[in-house]
Formats: sequence, C-alpha cells, structure tokens
Amino acid sequence: MPPQERGRASAEAATASQPAMSRVPPIGADIGKSREPRKSRAPREEWHRVGMDFHIELARLSGNEFLFRAVRDAMTRLSRARWLEVRDEAALGRAWAEHHAILAAVRAGDAGEAAHRLSAHIVGSRDRLVTSLHNDRRGLRARGFAVVAA
Repeated sequence: MPPQERGRASAEAATASQPAMSRVPPIGADIGKSREPRKSRAPREEWHRVGMDFHIELARLSGNEFLFRAVRDAMTRLSRARWLEVRDEAALGRAWAEHHAILAAVRAGDAGEAAHRLSAHIVGSRDRLVTSLHNDRRGLRARGFAVVAA
C-alpha cells in the first residue's frame, strides 16, 4: 500500500469511531504542548522524536495492527533521512504546522480533511527529501554516504 493510502486509511480509521476519538489526546500530547520550533529551545533530537512518535501514534490510532507496524517500521527506516527534513527552523516549523493541522482534522472527526492533509504532508516531505539529497549529493558522499539515483 503506497504511503498516501496508508495515511488515508489511518486518518479515516482514526476519525471513524468514538472509541478511537477518545484516544486522540495521547497522539497530540507532545505536539499539543510543544511550542513552535522557533519559539522553543528544544534540541533537534527532541523534535525528531516528537515527529516520529506523531506518525506512529496516528497509525496506532487506526486500530489496524498491520498499518501500525508498517508505519512504525517505515519511520524507523526513514529516521536518518528525516534528519535532512528537520535540519533547520523553517523545516521544523513546516512539519510542526502540518502535524498540528492533521491532528486538528482528526480531533474534528473530519476524515477527508485529515487524509488530504496527511497525504500532502507525506508527498511534500518526500519531494523535499529527494530535492535535498539531490542538492547535497556531493557533500553527503564526502561524509561517507552512498547516494544512489532512483
């Protein structure tokens, strides 16, 4: 299942039932309490963890164990690449805003909006990562990373 479809399935399942809705606060706990990155002194490692937890907990909320495991495993595999996505304040701010918008749609019970925002977040993150890898290819190779064209 492509990432966008996994995101849609997770968002739709998360907004579909009252029991699921009662579990929404835990996925927003860190994000809801967190301040915008440029207003926070939290280290990048903390922002990385909060972002990773957000994706995993949103998948858990779907109640679909297969989906949960797939997202958890994908986030683990993408961990290094995600460092490139959150390496500056602008990127952190963008991710923070996108996560808040997804969470707001889930809390509102709007599956279509949550799925749309989640899909846009996934596609945008992928596109920014590919651009970053392309632009930083020489520097990454100098640091020992193998960058293979897809």
